[in-house]
Amino acid sequence: MAAPAAADEVKTLWIRDLQTCMDENYIYNCFAATGEVQSVKLIRDKQSGQLQGYGFVEFISHASADQVLQTYNGQMMMNVKMVFQLN
Repeated sequence: MAAPAAADEVKTLWIRDLQTCMDENYIYNCFAATGEVQSVKLIRDKQSGQLQGYGFVEFISHASADQVLQTYNGQMMMNVKMVFQLN
């Protein structure tokens, strides 16, 4: 996959340290209040289907992804005793 032509085209955040009980709907709902989520893709083991502990959240623009990164990274996730680990 080719790299974006400019930094302002990057609109996907990597999220890590996810628990196996989390799914795409949970992650989507974590960011739903922003109104900026375009898609959520969690990476699963091809054999077992188990969550591999990370995924990607795509937003509608670079600005919205950057705002979420600045606002949520290191903050507590909803309903669990974990902080958001975003990059």
